Amino acid sequence: MGWLLLCLVAVVALRLAAGFARRQSGAARSRSGTPLTSPQWPVKVITAPPPRAAPLTLPAFLQDVQQQWEQQLGSSVRPLAPAELAVLARRAGFIGGLAPDQPPLPPRAATTFDAWLSCRLEMLAAVAPALHYRPARLVAGFDVGRAEALEQLQGQPPGTFVLRLGSVADHLVLSLVTEEQAAEQAQACGSGASSVLLWEGDSDDEGGGRGGHAARAAPRSVAHFLLGLPALRLGGLNRIVREVEGCRRLLDASTGQAHHVGVLRKAEKAALAAAAAAPGRAASVLSMLVSSCIPS
Repeated sequence: MGWLLLCLVAVVALRLAAGFARRQSGAARSRSGTPLTSPQWPVKVITAPPPRAAPLTLPAFLQDVQQQWEQQLGSSVRPLAPAELAVLARRAGFIGGLAPDQPPLPPRAATTFDAWLSCRLEMLAAVAPALHYRPARLVAGFDVGRAEALEQLQGQPPGTFVLRLGSVADHLVLSLVTEEQAAEQAQACGSGASSVLLWEGDSDDEGGGRGGHAARAAPRSVAHFLLGLPALRLGGLNRIVREVEGCRRLLDASTGQAHHVGVLRKAEKAALAAAAAAPGRAASVLSMLVSSCIPS
């Protein structure tokens, strides 16, 4: 009889503990306003190609870059613009950009560039829905660095921001126009948030975007935030951007047109619909990318 009573007490205790855990989980969800879930599929991990054994000509380089872009981000991703290809060519070592009759790239330089590009593609794979949204370029291309972003944001009202790549491989940069008198507040908010970090260095650029702009000091009214890859994978671009206080208008740096911040959520919905409608292997690739970027 004694052991039966002990068993009953143990069962009751376990059920009480399970109920308490469910209530705590529900309370956490209500405080955050969003489900505490992880992506349904593993995130896409991109590895660099094997080391190059032969020199790489410019036409072969351009073909290879475009192929990697589509293979890693999906065939429906926007194509790379000529200005982006020129920046990438100079980054690899083709001093003349897209100019013809340049010497081939040595194998070591090509291998170094492959590793650099793989890191950026892994970052971009975490925000794939924004890249598949054709009505607007929600994430600026390789041709937009810090100087170009500042030029685009000049004269824009507070709350306007640009999403772009920077020198930190596993971070996306959010450049935001703020009120000058709120600069101190923006810095405190950025440095204290778990998923964003205010960039306080003199430059987060790797040589100046298109290469035609001289370095200049950032206006006090523009703050630069780093959005980390782990946070983007867990929360999605739309949610992480909304954690940065004051983001209201997303600027398409390719056209200069501003969109309401809700366009990021619209891009997520469009990507989910496209993944559901895509046939065969394209569906599995796009589904993996989308599910890795959008929490369920």
